[in-house]
Amino acid sequence: MRYSIVLGLLAVALLAASCGNDEEGPKVLPTLPPGTPAITDSHFDFPARGYSVEIPDGWTPDANYISGPEFATDAFFAPQAVGEVKPNISVTCAVVEAGITTDNYAQGKLELIRGLAKSEPNVSSRQVAGLSALAVEYQPQVSGVEVEKIDIIFVRGPCGWTITLTAPGGRLEEYRDIFESFLASYQVLEQ
Repeated sequence: MRYSIVLGLLAVALLAASCGNDEEGPKVLPTLPPGTPAITDSHFDFPARGYSVEIPDGWTPDANYISGPEFATDAFFAPQAVGEVKPNISVTCAVVEAGITTDNYAQGKLELIRGLAKSEPNVSSRQVAGLSALAVEYQPQVSGVEVEKIDIIFVRGPCGWTITLTAPGGRLEEYRDIFESFLASYQVLEQ
């Protein structure tokens, strides 16, 4: 079940590596500050990362689910798996160079997604906490297990952010309202 988030992180890592300007040599990116969220009832408050959200009813948070010096992912898991897939929402912060815009970051991510997707992704613009973002719906080519994903991609502060819903293949619509409520609850906190 971890593969669905790992697949997204691979794309994040590849994009972070590709965001530099090769003519100037490798860039040294800042590292993410350590931190632990405060979780009260269904409220997930993570000041060190600069965001808070409401945890969907019955879902389980896993802060720092996967992390490294230049990226971190917090995951939120549905109560039950559907076949081999446990539906989840992940919030990933990947440190980017100063000057990288949402358009730059989103276009790089979109190129990677196109390489992973079975068919052309459905792409649209949207807002998250008043920030411009790109929404990408697709079905990755993963052998053995069918999943559908929605990635919401934007840049805020030192991070390229990706908020992802991963659902079992053919079941995306069952989780769309939960994902939309999660996105509506996303708030930017001062770091």
